[in-house]
Amino acid sequence: MKQILTRVPDSLHALARAEAAAHGVSLNEFVTSAIAQAIAAGHADTAPFRARAAAHGLLMAPPKGAVHADQMDADHATWTARQPAGAADAVVAALLAERYDATT
Repeated sequence: MKQILTRVPDSLHALARAEAAAHGVSLNEFVTSAIAQAIAAGHADTAPFRARAAAHGLLMAPPKGAVHADQMDADHATWTARQPAGAADAVVAALLAERYDATT
């Protein structure tokens, strides 16, 4: 079992929590199901998702000059390869500290 740490707008978090409660499931179960459904639908079928996101004011256009995801992945791989051994440990520690400080 793996964990995913992600940041979402407060409004999206509130909507997801309310939907999970309405369906009588945990937020984790609701999000896992939503991800599974999105993957099953395929990436080409984003119109319904985009329509719902737009209806809730959550759809945003990428900023001008934004880097395409494929290029970002290549840039990230290059950057990661240049980092000293153990550099990721500090990042993970900082993210965990922030996560647990924010929830207490």
